[in-house]
Amino acid sequence: MKVNGQSYRLFAMVGDIDGRFTANRWPDDGSGNLYKEAWPESTDSTYYTQKLETNGATPNNEKIIAFASDLAQVSPDVSSQALGKWMDLKHLYRYMAENNAIVNCDRITAFYCAARTGPVWANHNYFFYQQQNRDCFSGLRLGI
Repeated sequence: MKVNGQSYRLFAMVGDIDGRFTANRWPDDGSGNLYKEAWPESTDSTYYTQKLETNGATPNNEKIIAFASDLAQVSPDVSSQALGKWMDLKHLYRYMAENNAIVNCDRITAFYCAARTGPVWANHNYFFYQQQNRDCFSGLRLGI
């Protein structure tokens, strides 16, 4: 492929999003919980255990439940304070702005309605990673 006369190669890679992925992306803190498509909205540990991609044998969902509880207890005008306790807001805002700028329609902020038995609003293709050494979550959107 050529862009402005410059030759570029196009590569594709498929991989499992699991403990090997987290160990690679967080070399100093790669043994945390990786949740697939789990918003911090429930205080039911079973909900999160079903969504774990790592640590399924010994699930500990205390931090994501605390994250969900903090979000549920605040009014919308101060929700960024609760969110900022658990996520890097600068990174999150930049991530969302970039996805909106490129009109990425398959992202964490895109919701779809399925009306099989009634309206169900949901999104997909995102992960939350809970770092073990910090009370911090990273939102990931992956095209898989």
